[in-house]
Amino acid sequence: MKLSVILFSLVLMLFLSCAGEPPTTPEKEPEKEPEKPVTEVEVPAPEDELAKAKELRDLILQYNLDKTAVEEFNSAENHFKEGESAYGKDNKAAKASLEEAIEGYRAVIRAGYGELSRKLKNDVEAIKKEADDLKANVALPEEYETADGAYKKALDREKAEEYEQALAGYSLAISLFRNVRDRSLEKKLRAEKSLEEAKAGIADVEKTAKEIDEEEKQGGAQ
Repeated sequence: MKLSVILFSLVLMLFLSCAGEPPTTPEKEPEKEPEKPVTEVEVPAPEDELAKAKELRDLILQYNLDKTAVEEFNSAENHFKEGESAYGKDNKAAKASLEEAIEGYRAVIRAGYGELSRKLKNDVEAIKKEADDLKANVALPEEYETADGAYKKALDREKAEEYEQALAGYSLAISLFRNVRDRSLEKKLRAEKSLEEAKAGIADVEKTAKEIDEEEKQGGAQ
């Protein structure tokens, strides 16, 4: 009887110990969010590159520099056309092509710069001398100073190897000195005309005075 009680107690204790531990359930792994598709960053239109390429191209054609480095110019032209064609459609490709065109155009300018620079500087000096002969620095001091300043700045640009800016500066100086020369000439011609008119007026007065004097002499003699 005692043995049965003991056995029963042991079984009961074992049962209670198992019942006290709740069954463990495996934790659920958090659900992964679906990966978002990778989208390319939109490239803005290369406006600055297009404007610069056009500026250099116009400069080359203005001074016929395309004849001094034909191969480099043709290569730059191809890149330029590719950039224009891709512009607004594939801006990344357009930007790359236009940057290549800019480098090519600058190579053309460097190749033909020496001879062109000498010609432009001679033109500036010739027109400047004509303005100096007309005393333009006295007749139009502010305008003369502006033209001279543009010329000096162009020379500084050349020393800094900023060739496209130097060429543009020489062209500007030629235009400014030409304007100063022409306006100084107009002022000189007007002054000379006024002087001639004044001289003619004085001559007329002197003639009239002489006639009056003669008339008075004749009247007195009578």
